[in-house]
Amino acid sequence: MVASRLSVQATSPELICVSVLGVTRVTTAESRSAPQRALSDQGAQVAALSARLGRRVELLAPPVGQDPDGTLALAELDRAGVRHRIEAVAGTVTPSQDLLITSPAEWRLLDERRPRADALEPVEVARLLGTQQIFLDVHGRAAPFTVPVLHTLADRTDHEPYPAVAVSYGGESVLPPVVEAIRRIRPVLLHTSLPRFRPDRARALAALLADKTLANVVIVTHGLNGMTMLLSDGSLLEPTAPTSEWAPGELAALLTTKVLARLSGRERGQASMLGSNVSSR
Repeated sequence: MVASRLSVQATSPELICVSVLGVTRVTTAESRSAPQRALSDQGAQVAALSARLGRRVELLAPPVGQDPDGTLALAELDRAGVRHRIEAVAGTVTPSQDLLITSPAEWRLLDERRPRADALEPVEVARLLGTQQIFLDVHGRAAPFTVPVLHTLADRTDHEPYPAVAVSYGGESVLPPVVEAIRRIRPVLLHTSLPRFRPDRARALAALLADKTLANVVIVTHGLNGMTMLLSDGSLLEPTAPTSEWAPGELAALLTTKVLARLSGRERGQASMLGSNVSSR
């Protein structure tokens, strides 16, 4: 019996990401070629990057469609080694978004397809509480699927041990019920984003969200390659100037993956010590 328990513990996921699974098609204002397609939604991106680091990762997400986008998304997860039980269902359209890069520092959403509301199934929260780390994407089209999970986790903070939780929030709006739930779980990391490169606004937003949510680390990505990271001791980390171009969401996913990887197996309170070790790429 002991050997069996140890075997389950050794193979169970150490990180569970809760999000939707979809595809982003990116074009540039100058490009005349076909759009580039890649995984969209922070949960899927973090799951794939973490699995490529050799971590045991599972993605919980609604079904995708039996269409080219769904085929691509599932193939990317399998190629990265992400565990999942996501099905391709006839009659379902895979979530997708079309983005236009308008300048080296800005992007614009052109179109978006959201998951069907009736395809969203309750997540087994007890299973989440048994893992080491959770990543929740609670903004945009993922919100109907993930915000109920957030509120349930907020009601279970007395569980011991409580997993380290990272949250992708999205945007500048401060939604009281969501922010209060995030505050109750005391996330090790909170990420949000701005569509334009705006360092001053990013610093102000990071300070506001740190105060409202008590997150140990707040990351605000802005434009394609701007990043502001605020640590719990009040120190700021940000590159002096953007040096690389990223697909929208890619920089945030990489930073989140690095923080969670460095926190793996450590106490939640140590998140504030990570700052000097997290590079911009």
